[in-house]
Amino acid sequence: MFDIHEHNLGGIVGHRILDTATGQSLHILTGCGASFQSLVLKTAATELQELIVGYADEEDCLRTAGTDYRGCFLFPFPNRLAGGRYEWQGHEYQFELNDGGRPNALHGLWPTAAFQYRSSTVGEDFGTLVIGKTIGSAESGAYPFDMDVQLEFTLSANKGLAVVVQVHNLGKTDAPFGVGYHPYFAAPKGLENYKFAMPPCLEYEVDGNLVPTGIQRQNFAFAEGAKVDMALDAGFAFGPDLPIVLAQLTDSEAETTLTMWQMAGSTGMRYLQIYTPPTRDRIAIEPMSCPANAMQTGEGLRTLAPGQAAAFSFGVRLDRFSPA
Repeated sequence: MFDIHEHNLGGIVGHRILDTATGQSLHILTGCGASFQSLVLKTAATELQELIVGYADEEDCLRTAGTDYRGCFLFPFPNRLAGGRYEWQGHEYQFELNDGGRPNALHGLWPTAAFQYRSSTVGEDFGTLVIGKTIGSAESGAYPFDMDVQLEFTLSANKGLAVVVQVHNLGKTDAPFGVGYHPYFAAPKGLENYKFAMPPCLEYEVDGNLVPTGIQRQNFAFAEGAKVDMALDAGFAFGPDLPIVLAQLTDSEAETTLTMWQMAGSTGMRYLQIYTPPTRDRIAIEPMSCPANAMQTGEGLRTLAPGQAAAFSFGVRLDRFSPA
């Protein structure tokens, strides 16, 4: 049986989905960016495993959430926006520059925003938590649109986690947007002791401010799986004919593979950012609906007419790895 209850981090509101039979669980910080605080999964043959690097405590969250984006939802754009500027229907808009000294806006408006609990459903083999947030056109001069975002998290006994992101234009004008998520997956043995795999793709060349230059190159480095023995902060695009993208982190010693899947295709989440921080004990695998600087280039950027909605989905599962 599953249980869903409020599970706060100090004074920060959170919610937890718990599989009472197996101990598998998901902890979302509803009050801070809808951030992943914990995801504990297991396979039939392995013990429970914490897959997420969350915050140590409330103080850690309040101090660092706005700078390292640990686990948070990204809207109305993921990644970087050069100069923080974009034009839309003849008007220019300016986001705050918040990229650690680089002249960029980073990860949109909501890395520390409070979302609201909307509903929950539990069954014998699943639990679903729904939270959401609405932005009004008068709230941000940088993004003057009326939009509603709903996040649906479903934890299943045997299928892991599935997340559905729904965006709805509540306003009277067309609205541009992109979405993403920024989970940090745990690599406590050091990233050099894991193998990372993803399909062949295009990698974006970036300038000194980590903004794409417009040049892309083929990347096959992880097609067969390779050790993560280098520093990464790179964006990738997958072909529009690929319906689903699998990014996998394998711990051969523990005989487990963490698989993050994202529904891709021409209108899904066919972009990915990979970041390895200097600590080397975690890896950010960030599913995105558009690449960096999309608010300027238009690549992957979605537009919703008044009343229109769009949905995106991704998820995480833990599989048994059997060495060949």
